[in-house]
Amino acid sequence: MKTVRFAKGKYLGPGRATAGMLIIKDYIGIAGPYQIALKHTQTSLVDIASVTIEGGGDVKKSRAGKVALLGPLGLLAKRTQGSVAITVHKKDGEDAYYEVLGMTTIEVRGQLAPVLKAADIVIASEESAPTASSSVADELTKLVALHECGALNDEEFAEQKAKVLAG
Repeated sequence: MKTVRFAKGKYLGPGRATAGMLIIKDYIGIAGPYQIALKHTQTSLVDIASVTIEGGGDVKKSRAGKVALLGPLGLLAKRTQGSVAITVHKKDGEDAYYEVLGMTTIEVRGQLAPVLKAADIVIASEESAPTASSSVADELTKLVALHECGALNDEEFAEQKAKVLAG
């Protein structure tokens, strides 16, 4: 099975929060040194009913390190980074919460989709359903991005595109 790694990941609970590399293979969890999964953050893929992927917006980050390293030029560094919330809905009714920093919802979904589909896990996403405030062009742009990253195959892309164009 393909392994997906997100360099900037967080486990938010239940239990104690942990940051590290988020890995999805036979399980979803945070890896510590030498990419060994931290047990309290692991959920086996066979125990997952569905996964929700939502854009969490921008997270403010400190520029102190960049200022120390680059002097006044460090003030020009970006102050925010994107975050994506991943909620794992377990078959036993509990949820586990993860976050990926520095990526968009479409990028995360595109990387997760092949692994989760192979494990027959339903993927739900706020961005997958058109909203009244989004235009047809916005929806088509999202579909193209999902198709290009492999989250949608040609048949799924054509079907979704027809739905968007039908209104």
